[in-house]
Amino acid sequence: MPRKKGLDLPGERVVAGPAQVWKRLGAFLVDMLILDFTVLLPFQKVLGKLLPVNDGFGKMFESLLANEGLAGKLMTLSVAMSIFMVLYFAILEFKIRTTPGKYLFKISVQGYDPELKFWQAVVRSLFLVPLFPFFLLWLLDPLFWLLDPLFLIFSKSSQRLSEIFSKTRTVELYRVN
Repeated sequence: MPRKKGLDLPGERVVAGPAQVWKRLGAFLVDMLILDFTVLLPFQKVLGKLLPVNDGFGKMFESLLANEGLAGKLMTLSVAMSIFMVLYFAILEFKIRTTPGKYLFKISVQGYDPELKFWQAVVRSLFLVPLFPFFLLWLLDPLFWLLDPLFLIFSKSSQRLSEIFSKTRTVELYRVN
């Protein structure tokens, strides 16, 4: 039997812990930049055809008031953009547990159970939807936008509110010596 070369040391121990807030923010900004070019930019061209975007807020508001069907079209556009954004995060986090931004910062998504379910990945990303998809909570959406990141900063578990609902967390690997 041939002998191994080198030392036969025990493997390195790695522990998953909460990802640092600055890494999470950096990863989110990278992912939003990707979404800006792949999802939002194409929709901006459509939006520009519907509203006088370059003429200022006053002209946009006047156009909205003058055209009854415009609000419905804008809502449809907004929901479509949100669906694409939620799917970006949900599919990548479900399939490979990370997004390009998270990958750059060496963080990933982990469920409480070993297997991450698709519904968990979707719930994690619902904060991207401009109108929360539950009828009773649609008035609370602006509050949800504020609460979600505040939970990250002030919770002992370093989780966003949507992560608590989805029973997931964003982690990074720490090496234990």
